[in-house]
Amino acid sequence: DYNNKYTEEELNKKIDNILKIPVIKDGILLEEEEGKYFVTIKDGVKIDLGAVAKGYIASLVNDYFKSKNLTFYNILGSDSSLIYGENYYREGNVYNVRFNNPLDATDKSYVKVKNTSITTSGDTVQHRVLYGNLYHHLISPKTKRPENNYRLLTVIHEDPIFGEALTTAMFAMDEKTLKEFTEENGVEDYIIFKSNGDIIEVFNNYEFVIDRNDDPISSTLIKWVVISVVVIFVAGGLLLITKEKKDWRW
Repeated sequence: DYNNKYTEEELNKKIDNILKIPVIKDGILLEEEEGKYFVTIKDGVKIDLGAVAKGYIASLVNDYFKSKNLTFYNILGSDSSLIYGENYYREGNVYNVRFNNPLDATDKSYVKVKNTSITTSGDTVQHRVLYGNLYHHLISPKTKRPENNYRLLTVIHEDPIFGEALTTAMFAMDEKTLKEFTEENGVEDYIIFKSNGDIIEVFNNYEFVIDRNDDPISSTLIKWVVISVVVIFVAGGLLLITKEKKDWRW
């Protein structure tokens, strides 16, 4: 509730009611027959396509561009669903795509990509802090509540629809489960900004360029050297001017 109109007691009561909602086991059955797919949904199960809708639309646009033999383009399906063709203006026809580190604005790390999609899930846009707890829109189907292990999670995958499903599912996993899931399902290129400030970087097929200034000692040392040079330069200039004035008076 963006108006925060609930008391803490009322909010906790609503959370308790949500936790009491039963989870229907094997609620969705997917079957294939003669090249056609059929979905059977058990009573009480609801489907929300928000996790893949943007990727699906972006994929249709991408297919259309390819049917018209377009080569140089990129598709912006909001900041969370991106598709890249080739870049006419850069060597190697690659796009340098920067990751926005939610905990460090000085982080300018980026990945070089072309002819692929980049999908992101996170809590940096749709969230609310209520009574000291952060709540966002990505709900775990197991715990029935938002998990706060990560802030942003980005996957590079040739299929934008699958990429959307991946990031949504992975965001609700703990780190151990996520590592096992990615290894078992061949997810080879992703970056995760954890809530504690740590970063998980896995890139097997794309060049990842790290450009971050996360060493406060080095940063302070560089600033100190620059300031020292300026001070010495100014002091030397004043000394020279003073000397010239004394020589002129003589």
